[in-house]
Amino acid sequence: GVFVTDMLEQKPSYTMVKSVTEIAHFMGKKVIAEFVENEAILNALRKLKVDFAQGYAVGHPVPLDQLLRDKTALN
Repeated sequence: GVFVTDMLEQKPSYTMVKSVTEIAHFMGKKVIAEFVENEAILNALRKLKVDFAQGYAVGHPVPLDQLLRDKTALN
């Protein structure tokens, strides 16, 4: 997550995210980016073809009881 957080301001962090993504895909693995805090980071990750994202740009934390209650209601 630390590389993702400052990937737009720090070239080494961007390069690390890009490299890890390329290596993982080469090995047939999926990539999850943590600490995706805003739309700009999310868009950069899309361009790098990162597979999944976690963070405030995609959703805020929810109390576990509420999450389980909502999931049960869907079934």
